[in-house]
Amino acid sequence: KQDEIGYLADKQHGPWMTYKSGVKESEGVFRDGRPDGHWATWHRDGSKAGEADFRDGRPVGAFTTWHANGQKSADGRFGNGGAEGEFTLWDRAGRRRMLVRLTKGQVTHTQAWDERGREVTDPEQFEQQRGYLDGEPNTLLTLLILMAGGAR
Repeated sequence: KQDEIGYLADKQHGPWMTYKSGVKESEGVFRDGRPDGHWATWHRDGSKAGEADFRDGRPVGAFTTWHANGQKSADGRFGNGGAEGEFTLWDRAGRRRMLVRLTKGQVTHTQAWDERGREVTDPEQFEQQRGYLDGEPNTLLTLLILMAGGAR
């Protein structure tokens, strides 16, 4: 399959579907170059990778992402003031690895667990958990860390 994309006045506009090796990779709508409405992404094997809603290019409401094996990898919520409430991240085995609480986009609490489910309290270990899950960099985790600004 070929990508189904549109432009208006040199900006992404309209329904947007991309494919990689014949498998749908993403689907959503752009308005004036910004994501708007419901968006979904898929892994190479066709399993759902994530879904979220956008308004004027900004995430709104709940979002969820999944590992390729079907285990949930992250969920959270965006309000009018930015990230809001609890953002939780899990590893591929389904173990909760990090919890970040936010109010109006500001981090108020972070907590991490190791691969055995023990809370991480050593600052050096905590930093390792923040950047890696299952020994691989986690893009969403990196985003949350940037939002966290190093708060603990």
